[in-house]
Amino acid sequence: RLKERIDSLQLVEKEATFKAADARLGGNPGHYTERSSGAVEGWQFPGSTIAWSYRVDKPGKFKVEIEMACDSPGSGYDVLSGATQIRGLKTESSGGADKFKVIEVGEIEITKAGPPLIFLVSGKVIKGYVMDVKSVRLSRVGS
Repeated sequence: RLKERIDSLQLVEKEATFKAADARLGGNPGHYTERSSGAVEGWQFPGSTIAWSYRVDKPGKFKVEIEMACDSPGSGYDVLSGATQIRGLKTESSGGADKFKVIEVGEIEITKAGPPLIFLVSGKVIKGYVMDVKSVRLSRVGS
């Protein structure tokens, strides 16, 4: 039964996009809303998380991109997956709370095949909220 559950997770071979609708929200991160943007909106409490489960059959490095919207830049957040931690990231303006753009935040390394998680973790919140998150994309670096 566990193998079936693992096999049902999204496989990341070359690239995969994780949508807000499929995220697990923890620690009061706001709410997912399909009405306006299809994003997690109102992500405003330090330590709250937005997370996705996935699986890889081949270890490697992956570029991490976030499709986000923010009109009040400067809030902090981290990206965690496996043993990789991209810490001390700061939100940037997307040109408005309803204008989504894709930003590259760094690379993660998955050192063994299996089902890791990817977490976005909020840090210090400036001007009310961190950002709205529509999706996260992982793209394999190299072969």
